[in-house]
Amino acid sequence: MKISDKTDRLLSLGLRKDILNHYLEPHRFYHTLEHLDDICDQLEKKGLGENDALLLATVFHDIIYDPRSPNNEEDSASYFNKVFSGSQALKDDVTQIIWILKLISLKVSCLKYLAKQTLIFCNNHFID
Repeated sequence: MKISDKTDRLLSLGLRKDILNHYLEPHRFYHTLEHLDDICDQLEKKGLGENDALLLATVFHDIIYDPRSPNNEEDSASYFNKVFSGSQALKDDVTQIIWILKLISLKVSCLKYLAKQTLIFCNNHFID
């Protein structure tokens, strides 16, 4: 399922028709419409394709993207809270999902760093 197939649903949730244009910005390499399509496919396969909070989190998790910024998720959550006029409960759920994604990203980055440092340590101390 493509994110573009969900345009009517996004409109029914109160979003503007051009909301997906952010993902067409020329500086994007990974956070593109194809990335959103992949997430939508994964949600569909898990039977979660009709969940509004997950759909909105998919669209907004990195809608603000600056490759030099460590605050993309925070900026994206703020932007979502500014433009979304739906229910406060749904707004809270989506914001929480975006923050969880940020925490997962930080954990993965830390694990990669620790793995690299462990390899360096082992190479320096145990390998002749």
